[in-house]
Amino acid sequence: MISKSNGGFTAELRALDMFGVSMAAIGDLDGDNVTELAVGAWGDDEGGGNAGAVYVLFLRPTGMVRTFHKIPHARANLYDSWGTGIAALGDADDDGVPDMAVGGGYADPNKAGNLD
Repeated sequence: MISKSNGGFTAELRALDMFGVSMAAIGDLDGDNVTELAVGAWGDDEGGGNAGAVYVLFLRPTGMVRTFHKIPHARANLYDSWGTGIAALGDADDDGVPDMAVGGGYADPNKAGNLD
């Protein structure tokens, strides 16, 4: 089990970050023959209130977290809830690196299609 207090995961989390709302095994990113895990936290506030984030967990063969990389929603609107869904895509662009798709749970209809 990986959580705020278990599994070697050391990120600072708040109760409302909703870490673990989505997960996907995304492939071996660092060449150590251990599959990495992407974990959504749609309530993360780094990019704005509940903008969301995805954590890429680099795992040990035991399943414990060796290290992690946080990807906050960079172009967020308030309550985008980015990270509510994650899907592994394999190497979609043939660059030798596994890819993933990340979804959000809220969109402001007044800003649909607007990345500003």
